Amino acid sequence: MPTISPDAMPDRDRQLLVHTRDMTSTLANFYRGDLRVEVLQVSQSHGLYLREVFLRTLAEDRIVEYGVMAVALDQFTTAQQAIIRTGRTPLGALLHQAEIPFKSSPLQYFTSPAAKLASTPLAPYARGACYGRINQLSKSTGEPLAWIVEILPCP
Repeated sequence: MPTISPDAMPDRDRQLLVHTRDMTSTLANFYRGDLRVEVLQVSQSHGLYLREVFLRTLAEDRIVEYGVMAVALDQFTTAQQAIIRTGRTPLGALLHQAEIPFKSSPLQYFTSPAAKLASTPLAPYARGACYGRINQLSKSTGEPLAWIVEILPCP
């Protein structure tokens, strides 16, 4: 996926991707409502909980993000790990609900033509070019919480 400068993104995508907040709250504010997780796949490897998801609006069941994440479970309490594993709560919502101080650090922005997304669950929602970012969430003390590839459906 080609790297892109935030200045080269359409306004809507830049507004939704270029910031240091979590995507859950950013998308919930943009779409004016709560979000739910639709888990597409999960696995675990080397202490990381891996999941592929759609974030959907509760009101309209609209897909607002496709994401693939690796969560460092050892950075969460046993109860928080259980919530993550149930797949019902977006990670950003859990961080806010549990009052876990965190830092969001976008590492790269990219564009992906619809053809490149043909083998992903986002394929039916990819028309033209989609935009995304690679983001790292860390505790305020620096320990990584998660690495996330976040792609917006094409408008």
